[in-house]
Amino acid sequence: MGKLVDDRPAQLRVATEADSEALKKFFASQSLPGLLRYSTERQHSFFNKYRLWSNDSTTYVLDDGQEILGCATLAFTSAIVDGKEEVIGYATDLRLKRKRKALVKWSENFLPVIVEERKKRKCRYIFSCVGKSHIQAYNAFIRPRTMRENFPRYHQYRNFDIISIHGKYPFADGPLNTIEVVPATNNDLEALQKYMASSQQKRTIYMPNKSENLVDLIEQWPGLSLDQFLLAKDKDKNIIGCVALWDPSSVERLKPIKKSKRVITFESTLYFLSFLRITRQLMLRKNPYLNYYQLNFINANNPDIFHALVHKAYKLTPRSHFLSYIHFEHQLNYFPPTDFIATKIPYGLYCLLSPEDKIPKFLTPAFTEDPPEFEMGYI
Repeated sequence: MGKLVDDRPAQLRVATEADSEALKKFFASQSLPGLLRYSTERQHSFFNKYRLWSNDSTTYVLDDGQEILGCATLAFTSAIVDGKEEVIGYATDLRLKRKRKALVKWSENFLPVIVEERKKRKCRYIFSCVGKSHIQAYNAFIRPRTMRENFPRYHQYRNFDIISIHGKYPFADGPLNTIEVVPATNNDLEALQKYMASSQQKRTIYMPNKSENLVDLIEQWPGLSLDQFLLAKDKDKNIIGCVALWDPSSVERLKPIKKSKRVITFESTLYFLSFLRITRQLMLRKNPYLNYYQLNFINANNPDIFHALVHKAYKLTPRSHFLSYIHFEHQLNYFPPTDFIATKIPYGLYCLLSPEDKIPKFLTPAFTEDPPEFEMGYI
């Protein structure tokens, strides 16, 4: 008997809240490659993740009437780009089944969808991040063998690493005792908004609505509260740094599927040293998920202030969890402090342009500029 041919046509459509459960199952069935292959399990509504970026997002679903074959999301927000107000987009969570009709249909529609969504909002720039360990996606989109007319061009904007802090060396010097780090209170709200706004304006790309409406921002992030913002203060009680300590498990959880030998060795080392209270485990023996807290909204006037913030955040994080944050290339203030045991995973932040688009000025390398405002919670 010949092989059955799946001739059900695939259609691209906009997802609604009614698709949430089906999308969550599809997402959990897909894994991302790397030294640690993992899947993502969304909690509550599938779409809550995109509300961290904005209230304006569109998720596209590719299906054939019986199963989901792929999905991707475009989220949009207002931002300042090179001193001018713009609407910018973020393309994320592309997942495709390894079926020919899925790949063909997506390649036919990928660029037209982006162009249409940009046109609706008069948006000139859409960004996306790709892990350097995601080889298949990296080669397909960033370094394709042939330039396809119906695919956007990925222009590299900045490299960054996801830094994970797994432990602290014994007897290492701590942070400066002249820097006080305390949880934010309602009395700090106005000063915190002013400090964040001042820090944002040093960046080439930033989203002013985040500092102007900090209360609204906190309400958009499930599980985030004002007292999870840690404030570094000088002797005069002026804010000189801040960071938000956030548990992402209220939005999604990462489940390891397959570990490389390198990861297995590292995990065993962390497990052994955890008994000496030097490190924290990668994942608990009876828990199939990665347990970690994120550092978001990081601002620090110098490396000593950042050291004090990380030290306090690590101390407040449960021993069952490790810490992760984004560190952009050439961002001198936010290198992981040397008294911590840390790892890094390389990523690239790209700007997606149509073949006819002109390359914007901000894509020209300028290593003296502060990186764009981009939070780990978005990835």
